[in-house]
Amino acid sequence: MPFLSSQDLITTLRLLGTISIVSLLLKTFLSFIAVRLLSSELSKIQLRLSSDIYRSAFRLEEPRFKALASQNLGSNVVDGTEAVTIGILSSTLVIFSETFLLLILFLPILLISPLLGLSLISIFGIAFYFLQHFLGEWNRNIGHQRFSGQNTARNDVYLSGKLSKTIYAGKRFDYFQKTFHNQMDLVSKANGDSFLIQQVPKYVLEVTVVLIGITSSTILYFMGSFGKSLSVLALIVAASTRLLPSLLRIQGSFIVNKTSSGGSAELIKLLNEVVITNQPLPSLQLNRLRELNHSPRIEVKNLEFQFSESEIPIFQDLNLVFERNSITLLKGESGSGKTTLVDLILGLRTPDKGIIEVDGKTLNENVTGYMMQETTLLNGSVSQNIALRYKEIDLGRIHELMDEIGINIFTNSDSEFLIGGYGQDLSGGQKQRIGLARALYEEPNLLVLDEPFSATDPETCIELVEIVGRLRSKCTVIVISHDDYFDRISDKIIRMEEITMFGNRS
Repeated sequence: MPFLSSQDLITTLRLLGTISIVSLLLKTFLSFIAVRLLSSELSKIQLRLSSDIYRSAFRLEEPRFKALASQNLGSNVVDGTEAVTIGILSSTLVIFSETFLLLILFLPILLISPLLGLSLISIFGIAFYFLQHFLGEWNRNIGHQRFSGQNTARNDVYLSGKLSKTIYAGKRFDYFQKTFHNQMDLVSKANGDSFLIQQVPKYVLEVTVVLIGITSSTILYFMGSFGKSLSVLALIVAASTRLLPSLLRIQGSFIVNKTSSGGSAELIKLLNEVVITNQPLPSLQLNRLRELNHSPRIEVKNLEFQFSESEIPIFQDLNLVFERNSITLLKGESGSGKTTLVDLILGLRTPDKGIIEVDGKTLNENVTGYMMQETTLLNGSVSQNIALRYKEIDLGRIHELMDEIGINIFTNSDSEFLIGGYGQDLSGGQKQRIGLARALYEEPNLLVLDEPFSATDPETCIELVEIVGRLRSKCTVIVISHDDYFDRISDKIIRMEEITMFGNRS
């Protein structure tokens, strides 16, 4: 490097300062425009990605969807897509933006002193490699640990609210306190480690700058160029003053990138299973349903099914008929195969052998109303809970069902009656009334009731059973139950111990 006089040094520093200021202003202006466009585009990407994943999840078989929903599907879709968009994509763009600025800043240094410019690039490159090599996997693990712990902690709080009466009545606070504490212990440690990692690059790069300056100056000093060593040191200090902030932003973006990749690890697994497609899910139309006014005849032919090859088959060479406009009762103890048989009839599970024909066809185009044993309510109006529709609610149908099933008794005939706390303040019978109305809202021609009134008192149960008895004129009804309430209204009773392999062996 040629010797720089004091005047040359001042000129050089002015040139570097001018270039830096112009570059900074240009970068600031372009960055503002880019960030404004980027923020809008990233929000659209997250919306599209999360909506597509959730919609695609509904195309999985029902048992698999249920399993995913209980394994933080919601957190994966919401937090995971945020990690991908806001975390990975935005940090990657910051890396490219700041790297571009660094190239502009390094250019005059290379022109003034190629040796110094290449030395700075090499040394900073080694420092970056060191940081990425030693901090990268740590960052990824921290992101995964924090994401997992936060999800579990949220679920614990949600479940404690659902079980609040059981917890308070029995003074059973210990389990949730300890599980929440354990998860937040993981999260807080991950946050502490994350804060530490964010500070490490700053100190490493600052030490790197000092070492560069001391080493360069020392070498030139011992070579007998004291003035040159001062010039080099001044150049390094001037350059580093502007280079370090960009270097730190780049390294910080690498940290966000690695942490976000750990936080999105579960989402990536989900994406491998769920194929994202723009094909819309079938939507039921009320006017079409009302044209399907016939009840189906369902015939099970030579059915065989088992959950895995290592297990004993549940059904083998099974033949059954469910007549149209009839009520068939599937009766048996818990675990006797009642729900599994219905899942096969509804196509929620696939038989190993045999077929299930509906009106002589293997394709079931019937509309099915399904009432689960436990009625899960939304935080919303009665009409939303019955219709399970975002809009286009048929209020006439809602009021008809509310009157027929007795929902008007506790809602004062108000279809906009609000339900909060996921229905925790409603009795079991009130929830079951809403559940039955929900199953009947789409005017189904096949109705399946799975242990429907087990949470109701005997008087309410008898009343609701009478309502079900009148439905045979409108649809084919299949009831799953182990008690005797439905015996007298049923046209046919199928005892599970007589048709399953379990019963055949006993």
